[in-house]
Amino acid sequence: MAAANSGDDIRDALSWYNSRFQPKAMDNSKAGADTLRHLFVLLFGLGMRESSGRYCEGRDRSARNISADSAEAGLFQMSWDAHTADAEILRLFGEYHASQDDGLLAIFREGVPAHQYDLESYGSGDGRAFQDLCNQSRCSRLNARPSDCAPFGVTGGRSIGTRP
Repeated sequence: MAAANSGDDIRDALSWYNSRFQPKAMDNSKAGADTLRHLFVLLFGLGMRESSGRYCEGRDRSARNISADSAEAGLFQMSWDAHTADAEILRLFGEYHASQDDGLLAIFREGVPAHQYDLESYGSGDGRAFQDLCNQSRCSRLNARPSDCAPFGVTGGRSIGTRP
C-alpha cells in the first residue's frame, strides 16, 4: 500500500491524482509512511464522494449493477469483481470473513443510521458475502466490520485505479 507512485494513471489512483497531490507538497515518489498517509487522504475523499461518508451505504440505486460480482457496497462502494485485479483483495476477504473482530463498529455507527434499502444484498456466493462484509448495516445479522473496508479500498485504489 505504501509503495511509491507507479506512474500508471490507469491502475494507480496515486498516479492519477498526482497533479492534485503535488501542489499540496504531497510527494508520493518514495515508498513509505508519507505515501501511506497520502493514500489514506485519498481514501477519505473517496469515501465522501462514493457514500457521503456513510459506512453502511448500499449500492447506487440509479445503477443497474445488481449481480453478486458487480453490486457495490459500503463506504468505498466497492464490488466483488475488484478481486480480479489484485490477489491481495481475495486474501483480505478470506481473512476478514473469518475474523471475529468488530471493526470499530460503534465508532462508525455514531450519528449514522442505516436505511432499509441499505440492507439489501444481491446474488449469492462470495460476491454477496463481500457486499455483506463491506456494507456494515448488516452487522446485526452478519459478522461485518467497518474497518475492514479501508484495506479493500486502499488495495483497490493501487491496483484498479479510480474513475474521474
